[in-house]
Amino acid sequence: MTTPSSTRGVRTDGRSGRTRAPWATVLLLGPVATFGSEFWVVAIRGAVGAIQRAQGPFGDWLRESALTLPVYLTAVLAALTWAGRRQGARQQRVRDVALALGVVALATTAVTAVVLAVNAVVDYRLQATLLVTMSSHGTCTGGCLAAGQRSAALLQARAVGLGTLATLVSNLALLGTVVLLRGGRLPVR
Repeated sequence: MTTPSSTRGVRTDGRSGRTRAPWATVLLLGPVATFGSEFWVVAIRGAVGAIQRAQGPFGDWLRESALTLPVYLTAVLAALTWAGRRQGARQQRVRDVALALGVVALATTAVTAVVLAVNAVVDYRLQATLLVTMSSHGTCTGGCLAAGQRSAALLQARAVGLGTLATLVSNLALLGTVVLLRGGRLPVR
């Protein structure tokens, strides 16, 4: 049973008074954001990550996309819920669609930034261990080892920044394409 909310005019479910979730929209945008974002995670790991972790990119992409899908779905749901509350009962305008799309892109990009940061830490630890192993053979010692570790840390930090930017741009493009294919509508409530 649905009743109009007396304060905002948003349809709610009668039991909790919360706005209804736009599940069809969440289930459409979530996988698009997940697979697009995880592409960048795997691509960056292949470019600057530890060699031990860059062996099967396609399988890694599918596996990690499947594992992170619930997190991305939650981010999309939260972003659309926020956009729906902000929009209220008024008719959806182009500005409302653009705002909702931007919020969804930012939310899914934030998830990707966290995934990239975690991957960067793991890759740095593996690379630092490899540098120490190389120094034990006398090929890189003292200042060379410290410089190598510093360079690896900077590389990972830059990769997180550039990966986050690339993800934001691609999320806007992918999610925008989905919205355009749906006739320019983005149901948020």
